Amino acid sequence: MVSVIWMPDHETNVCMQCYQAFSLTLRRHHCRVCGDVVCKRCLRTSRVTAEWQKKSKPVKVCKGCRGESWSLFQRS
Repeated sequence: MVSVIWMPDHETNVCMQCYQAFSLTLRRHHCRVCGDVVCKRCLRTSRVTAEWQKKSKPVKVCKGCRGESWSLFQRS
């Protein structure tokens, strides 16, 4: 099993993909592959199933990881 270290929320005030500032309406989310803090827009279309999971369930993955690590995933 792969263990991901999530970046603490307080480490960044902007999305690590699109650099939009977080606010009450633009909330923080964590990529389940790299642990980076991203906004919903950068996570929205990136739901995939990780092959290493025992149970096949969708996980939230940022656009960067989905593009770079597509071979690790299957479409859900």
